[in-house]
Amino acid sequence: IVVCDQGINPRTDKSKVVQQAGGAGMLLLNPGRAAVNSDFHFVPTIHLDNTAGAVVRKYLTNSDARASFTAGKLNAAGKTPTVAPFSSRGPGKVSHGDLLKPDVMAPGADILAAISPVTGKGNGYGLMSGTSMASPHIAGIAALLRTLHPKWSPMAIKSSMMTTAGNVDNEGDIIQRKGADANPFDLGAGLIRPGSAFDPGLIYDSTASDWQRFVCATEDAPKYNCHSVAHEDPSSLNYPSIAIGDIPGEQTVTRRVTNVSGKTSYYELELEAPSGFSAVVTPDHLMIGPGEHADFKVRFARTTAEFDTFEFGSLTWVDKQYGYKVRSPIALRATKVTAPNEIRAADTAGSRTLVVDTGFLGNLKASVTGLAPGNMQELTLSDPDGGLFDIRNPKTGPHTGKVEMEVPDGAKVMKFAAYNTDYKVGTDLDMYAYLKTDSGLMLVGKSAGPDSDEAIIVITPEGGTYEIYVDLFSLPDSQRIADIKTYSWVLTTVTSNIKLSTRKDIALPGGKVTFDIVWWGLEPNKHYLAFIDYGDGKTTFDDTGTSFRVDT
Repeated sequence: IVVCDQGINPRTDKSKVVQQAGGAGMLLLNPGRAAVNSDFHFVPTIHLDNTAGAVVRKYLTNSDARASFTAGKLNAAGKTPTVAPFSSRGPGKVSHGDLLKPDVMAPGADILAAISPVTGKGNGYGLMSGTSMASPHIAGIAALLRTLHPKWSPMAIKSSMMTTAGNVDNEGDIIQRKGADANPFDLGAGLIRPGSAFDPGLIYDSTASDWQRFVCATEDAPKYNCHSVAHEDPSSLNYPSIAIGDIPGEQTVTRRVTNVSGKTSYYELELEAPSGFSAVVTPDHLMIGPGEHADFKVRFARTTAEFDTFEFGSLTWVDKQYGYKVRSPIALRATKVTAPNEIRAADTAGSRTLVVDTGFLGNLKASVTGLAPGNMQELTLSDPDGGLFDIRNPKTGPHTGKVEMEVPDGAKVMKFAAYNTDYKVGTDLDMYAYLKTDSGLMLVGKSAGPDSDEAIIVITPEGGTYEIYVDLFSLPDSQRIADIKTYSWVLTTVTSNIKLSTRKDIALPGGKVTFDIVWWGLEPNKHYLAFIDYGDGKTTFDDTGTSFRVDT
């Protein structure tokens, strides 16, 4: 019986080698915290986690260590479910934590599924794990829900799954991930419970227009037709969960629920406020008739919560007469300042007002680096259908070019960009930035949107040589070759063409500080960049800053 370490090559390859060497069986040990999997091995195999594996490793130090297989019993599963170690977790990056992700958890480990006999050693079925296994559970339940409720929208179906999900295991304890209590960034609203989802009591519904407002209010999301859309804070989307990635002191969100039970119901509030926050719900009870709506507001205020750390809670509407429990997870993060990610202008000289929300008591200071023109470099690329860019092994080719940037130690900002205005409609570029290290190239950023408006920005970059690969993903049908313009900036000092000032820098929890930006002397037909960071006069706040972009 052979002991093997999990990792590097496929698990079943290990048991195949054991078989070829004449082994009778295998113990597969996880070196660190990771999932244990049921596979169709070539010899009898037991897969152990790192805790049980440590016992085996210690036993192996004995000179007379022996092992044998004996007939055993099929034991109960024990505590279940748990969150798979490989499962992706939040917060959502594009929304900066203003939309809770993941939404919900579904079975996705060691699922009996159809497989190809070619790759399955002649078997037509196997035990598979991953999103490809959890997604069919959700899709099947959604199809059944739509059959029962044909007039429900996709968001109503999602709401019914989320608000009826559970976050406790079969022993009544909080579901675990890697030996610790899972939080909403691990499992979202919890493990889906299909039976309850068919009759959720209340739903949180939203329309395509609601989602467009959400996208237009989310600074990093690709935009379309936002000039005609009334923007609002992304956290105000009528979603079955509540997430605010940057609370500067206090914030209020509004939600609307719809009664889909067919019965007039009276709901009482059960509220678990995230640690370090106060929460007030208005109203704190709801009387809703069949098909009717009810709105409520939740006001959150920081009390003792640490800055830049997410805290979790829940809000549940309970109908004691009919047994409905409509639960929404909550994720909040307090911040010292909340400022725009980017401000844009288009004049060679002018002024802008910058309003910053504050969440602390003191003085808010701001400093500017730049305003500097971009360094333009050209590439000629072709054949966008010539293959996909390999992000792990970047190479130049007909459709992929490379630009190098030298970044000194102490630089404030590094940026690399391309603009739609330089190309015909239908041109799509993607960008990937790598830092040269002793062990090879390290990916530090990428931008792969649906067009040629791409940008990679790194705050306080590490000094060194950077390679930026530009990949031509697509061209208009009539075009096979394109001259590509790339722009780069390395900001290190303040220039003499911009001034940042404020009349009053006093910061208060839930307050605002206004800055005036004035610039002059820019050349036409160029792209300029400055960066504004914030602090209290003693320290600079990490992970907070505003890019000031001027396209003349």
